[in-house]
Amino acid sequence: MTREHKIQSYIYLAATILCLIILAPNFPGIGDSLPKSWPGYKLNLGLDLQGGSYMVLGVQTDEAVKSQLSQMAGAIHSENKKFSVIKGKAISDREIEITMLGERGINEVEAYVRKSFPNLNKTDTQEDGSRRKVIYRINEQVAQQIKHDSVAQAIETVRNRIDYYGVAEPTIQRSGEDQIIVQLPSITDLKAVKQTIGSVAK
Repeated sequence: MTREHKIQSYIYLAATILCLIILAPNFPGIGDSLPKSWPGYKLNLGLDLQGGSYMVLGVQTDEAVKSQLSQMAGAIHSENKKFSVIKGKAISDREIEITMLGERGINEVEAYVRKSFPNLNKTDTQEDGSRRKVIYRINEQVAQQIKHDSVAQAIETVRNRIDYYGVAEPTIQRSGEDQIIVQLPSITDLKAVKQTIGSVAK
């Protein structure tokens, strides 16, 4: 063996040893026994290599908007009973209906809505006998922001619940406008996971 071949052999041997040192934390029965100062690192395997759970959760963002509208309608009703407001309710994920007895106090009610809920716009007034129904519609930009925030809140809720499992490096991210992708390495009991976090997708 020539001197050049010997040098190449030593380089290959040194490289092999270095690779073994770096990858040692990934070897079964060895990684957990190594000191924290060990120069290697543990590889994070994907779900296709190490197994785990993958889910796509749907968030009912329109229901989030409707819930906000129901709260607004309730506030308008409770704060304006003295002005003949007898009912307030959300009639869709964009509109609320305020029912009044006659016209008394209508100006005061409209002033209250403009001040307290500037993102509501009056779109229609309907006469039903002695009752007057006023329709308000939420600003579309505000509705979209509520939908966006509802997904962000759902992601945070899912993350907090997944902490219960102590999963290392879970993947929880938004997908599209109203979905959440959840990847849980090493967790294979999908039914238990769904029972724990599935209820947030409402």
